[in-house]
Amino acid sequence: MRRYMLLYSVLMLLTLGTGCKHTAETPSMYIYYSENPAYTPEDIVLWDAVVYTYDSKTCSSIYSLGSITTAPKINPEEVSYVATVASDGIANLNFSSLKAGADPASYYVSAKGDMPRIYASVGQVEGSNDYVVQDLKPITATLNVTYKGSFWAYEGFTLDIADAYDRYFPCTGEFTSNEDVTLEVGTEEYSTRIFPVAKGGSLGFTVHFDNGDTKCDIPLEKGISAGDNVSISLNFSDVESTHNFKLNYSNASTGESGTLDLDAQINETNLYENTNPYYNVFYQNSEGKWISVEVRNALVSNANKYHGQIWNDWDNSKALRDTMCYAIFEDAFSGPVKVRVQKRKESISSVEVRPTPYGISTSMVSDDMVEFTLPSYDQRKVSVEFNGDRYHNLFLFPARPDADKPDPNDSNVKYYAAGEHKAGTITLTSNQTLYIDYGAVVYGEVVVKGDNCTIAGHGVLCGSKLRHYGESYSYGDILVNCNPDREPDRTGLTIKDITMIDSPSWTLSIYNYNDVVVDGINQISWILNGDGIDIVCANDVEVKNCFLRNYDDCITLKVRHNASPVRDLYDVRVHDNLIWNDYAGGIMIGIENGNKNYNTGYIHDVTVEDCIILENCRSTATSDLRAGFGIALYASPDYSWAKGTANNMENITARNLIFDNICSSGRNVTIMQYAEMDETCTLSNVTLENFTIYDNNKTTSPTVYINANQHSIKNLKVKNLVFDGTKITGPCDEFVANGDVDVSFE
Repeated sequence: MRRYMLLYSVLMLLTLGTGCKHTAETPSMYIYYSENPAYTPEDIVLWDAVVYTYDSKTCSSIYSLGSITTAPKINPEEVSYVATVASDGIANLNFSSLKAGADPASYYVSAKGDMPRIYASVGQVEGSNDYVVQDLKPITATLNVTYKGSFWAYEGFTLDIADAYDRYFPCTGEFTSNEDVTLEVGTEEYSTRIFPVAKGGSLGFTVHFDNGDTKCDIPLEKGISAGDNVSISLNFSDVESTHNFKLNYSNASTGESGTLDLDAQINETNLYENTNPYYNVFYQNSEGKWISVEVRNALVSNANKYHGQIWNDWDNSKALRDTMCYAIFEDAFSGPVKVRVQKRKESISSVEVRPTPYGISTSMVSDDMVEFTLPSYDQRKVSVEFNGDRYHNLFLFPARPDADKPDPNDSNVKYYAAGEHKAGTITLTSNQTLYIDYGAVVYGEVVVKGDNCTIAGHGVLCGSKLRHYGESYSYGDILVNCNPDREPDRTGLTIKDITMIDSPSWTLSIYNYNDVVVDGINQISWILNGDGIDIVCANDVEVKNCFLRNYDDCITLKVRHNASPVRDLYDVRVHDNLIWNDYAGGIMIGIENGNKNYNTGYIHDVTVEDCIILENCRSTATSDLRAGFGIALYASPDYSWAKGTANNMENITARNLIFDNICSSGRNVTIMQYAEMDETCTLSNVTLENFTIYDNNKTTSPTVYINANQHSIKNLKVKNLVFDGTKITGPCDEFVANGDVDVSFE
């Protein structure tokens, strides 16, 4: 039974202070406690309560009740007012006095600790009635604080309530405030009660981080009234990448709500510390502060150790691959940038930061940490190698903040913000841009089916969630497949800055495009025929500033039978790239160069310059095309399943290449024409100029190996070829040329 239920007093309670004793002859009046289901809790009859009675000048009696069902009868001749305070946590309340006899205005209630639910009423006694009504209503508001996006630097919050009421006066039902209210709260989801906040008062909120506080005022212009339900939620989902978080607030009673975008005070020095099992990386910003950098893992294949076993291990089910690491960070690079790398798995006996020509020296900060300086923006991408181990090394891919970032709201932009995204297949049509922002990791593949398309950003495109499978070759999807439908003469393609990880097949394939720029991308791929950049039957192509680590060829230029049409590849410039090849070829021109039986397409007018070959590991065969830099004439379709002869190739220039101490099984340069072709072909007008070979690892193969077989090489010019400090001026043990090779030295 709810609504107006008459609660008879069954016991006369101990009167505190000077409360009057009643006899059977004393007039008595019952107390009605109204129970309105719209706002009265069902369990209120079980709450503790304090009942005050007043005459015109003093508090005449105070009763402490275990339940309002035991409310006393009152004498209407002696009592003018009755007030009740009920609570489900009365131990957390402070009563100014429980002794009767003082001025009614001197009695108040306040909280000590977390405030419980409090319901109260005050009613006038009229002698003509047999009862006095007590309509219990809430005198507190509920405050709920939650957060999402687990964040290690968040330490809790403080609620500072300016102009908040902190005292309730039972005799009048009014509130007063002596000072601001402050609540210190930990990280758990939190719910409490507060007294009302005056209209126009401020709700000050302070979020605590391990490096400082973020303060804000929540603009509840209508204040907070008794019975209101106020919710505050903190969203830390993007805070680690953006250093910003959101505070959402609402008052269900008034309808006020809003969102505040706030800056997080984070100790960036250790933001990512110990989140990677292998390395911690820090760099020093322009203010001299050390900033931690997120380190990610990538698989690589160790050709020297496992090539025979992993050839058909397409999905790495044998777990034979090795784990290297990479780190991306943004900095203005207004000058040299200091970096620290901590190795977590083992002690440091030696360390190299390559490319060697950058001249980067290291110093020990501690037994497990080194420090070095990236000398300039052009020399920012490096490999850090500990204890001579190139299969568990660390690549650094720093970048300046992108000044050309597109508008994420542009209808032609497919934008991925910081965080992880399972994107599946992303398709670009003409005039569209895919932008993967700094801090974003997009799991999926990209298909480009239009003209004037762009792929950019400082984020990561990762193929690790795509199927890796195969038989003789990998059958997995190409990670970035440009013009898969082989439309003729596509035009306008820019691929810039993104990092591509773990392709299930070729990593970046570009067919039949004109006007192509590939600038500043990074790749790490472990699949066995996982080429890096394949340029097929294209023209006006520039590939620059890339850092590529691939098991198969890193950059390969082809006239291939499945192009449409099979046309020339020409006007290609490859420059200022860092190349790391784990088994096959670093920069390869040819391999497939058309077929006289099917087409006239051929490769011509190609320039490769200012590149550094960091690694090449190849098979031990003496006559083999694999090398850090190579030119090869093979027919397409592949000679093994379709007869024919490659078309001729001409006008190839390679200059200013550095070979940086590749492994002992590798080879620096090859030029080969395949023997098993039906007819002969000719390679002509080739210049190799300013090649510098560092050979600390003592490669076992000739540094330059040329084999024309039954074909011919015309007008090969070798200018300033320096091997391990010695200039090569003619054929020798380090320069082997077999067949009809017309070569001159300068």
